Amino acid sequence: MAEERLTVIGDDWDVGERTRARLERLGLADVRPDRRLGRRPQPLLGGVLTGLLAGHREPCLAKDLRDELVLKHPDREPTPQVVRNTLESLVAKGRVNRHKEERSVRYTLTDRGRRATR
Repeated sequence: MAEERLTVIGDDWDVGERTRARLERLGLADVRPDRRLGRRPQPLLGGVLTGLLAGHREPCLAKDLRDELVLKHPDREPTPQVVRNTLESLVAKGRVNRHKEERSVRYTLTDRGRRATR
């Protein structure tokens, strides 16, 4: 039964050789087939937000942090809800403090969060 499957599948073990040959036909012989294409991975949003908070002495609103994030990182546009969720996640991890003032919530880095951004 295994031989039947092999004859149906054929000799498909030369994938690397076929890939190199195809790249040569396309004029891309200098491209390595194992190279990752696309964008470089972006830093995590939590790390970006703690970096932004490190630049502030006063507590910041999530909206202000999002606005600053979009200005400094135009390739990223998280929704306000995603920014708030990320900040609350950082609060739960002890990296950010939450300050409630009437109906607004502001955030600052904890000492632990400051050490992590250095």
